[in-house]
Amino acid sequence: MRKNGLRNLPTMEQPYEKCLENGPESLSDAELLAVILRCGARGKTSLELAREILSLPGKEEGLLGLYHCTRQELLQIRGVGEVKAIQLQCIGELSKRMAAAGARKGLCFHDPASIADYYMDRLRHEDQEVLLCMMLDTKNQLLGEKETASVGMPTPVVKLLTICREERDFRPLLF
Repeated sequence: MRKNGLRNLPTMEQPYEKCLENGPESLSDAELLAVILRCGARGKTSLELAREILSLPGKEEGLLGLYHCTRQELLQIRGVGEVKAIQLQCIGELSKRMAAAGARKGLCFHDPASIADYYMDRLRHEDQEVLLCMMLDTKNQLLGEKETASVGMPTPVVKLLTICREERDFRPLLF
């Protein structure tokens, strides 16, 4: 039986209790992650596991490092199995979608800053260029989008036929 678990911390240092008392904004990144993880591993609390995850060596540390972790890298950590690795990756995707949903309200295709706000959170962490084909209706409302190319070259070359094919797939939405 572990004697130095989270329950042995002072109440206001326990992530759940701290969140209940002061709200989630009062939690550190490690504490937020510990709440999501729920449990640690044998000999390791969820808070210790969270700190280990956030300190993984790589391009970035902390939350950005977690965002860039592959499932295989997460599985190398004692206490992270398939389910936790997938949950952590889903949290990253969910955060991207939440940011995009907020930016979509103010999306205006006549305003470059609005377009940048909408795509920035989604694309800022990409390691290579991504070309998106955006389908707009006659009122400049976004019908949909499709990634048409993702290449490591400085200037992606995409055949016009590929873009036309993507447009054709969205055409039924127009009628």
